[in-house]
Amino acid sequence: MSVTDDGRGGTQLPDAARGGGFGLVGLKERVAALDGELHTGPRAGEGWEVRASFPAGKT
Repeated sequence: MSVTDDGRGGTQLPDAARGGGFGLVGLKERVAALDGELHTGPRAGEGWEVRASFPAGKT
């Protein structure tokens, strides 16, 4: 499973969607709890990617 963007931005989150979460640290903990791996970082070229991999039968 992956989520990517093109690096262009352009959308603003509403105030209700900002803060209060655990960000990538919390996401990594949740993925690890299912014996998965989380990869985050810049994509080749432009943009950013968040990718989670899980063993078969764990999703």
